[in-house]
Amino acid sequence: MSARSALGVERFGMANLRPEGAEIAQHRSIAPPLRDGNEPAIPARHTCPRTAMPKSWDEKYRDAKPPHVTVLAKAFAGVGVGERLFIAAPALLDARIRAIPPGRTLDPVALRADLAREHGATATCPTSTAIFLRIVAERALERLDSDPTPFWRVIAPDSPLARKLSCGPDFIRHRRSLEAEPAIALSVHTKGGHGEGRESPGQRSETGVALNTVRATPV
Repeated sequence: MSARSALGVERFGMANLRPEGAEIAQHRSIAPPLRDGNEPAIPARHTCPRTAMPKSWDEKYRDAKPPHVTVLAKAFAGVGVGERLFIAAPALLDARIRAIPPGRTLDPVALRADLAREHGATATCPTSTAIFLRIVAERALERLDSDPTPFWRVIAPDSPLARKLSCGPDFIRHRRSLEAEPAIALSVHTKGGHGEGRESPGQRSETGVALNTVRATPV
């Protein structure tokens, strides 16, 4: 062993010694395995499966198809073959909900009937309407500080849809109770301050708005 090798043993140990006369290839490339015909086989590239990011409620609101009428090829939701079924949209329901005065509630069944009649259909799809109502509601919950859509005027707290919402039924009850107080005060207000002209349920105020409340039924 040369003096240089002995010095390496002393300082670094045998594992760090390079054998004398040994040639170490630098940057040696490993050839791919050969297939039949002496052609190198191309290894399959490993790819990770791509998972689509879930859409936000606002994206679902904006990306929904516009309202349309479809003619059924099969009976669905009580609508027969060949009849017309109206499919609403989140934006349409949003506008209808905003038109409901504070302190009033609207039966979703009546809402669907109105939409079907306005669009010349036999009925409005109950399944898609429930889906769109949830989109409107969840989107509104993300906008509570900026004029949210008052979905609690259509979605009843004891409905299955209310239990699916991130806010839960108690939020709807709370919002309804807050709006019910002004409605009660309006329904018992008097003209002239002496009790004359008191409006009874079913009558209309000077603005033409019915004072009685239409109670919502579960969606």
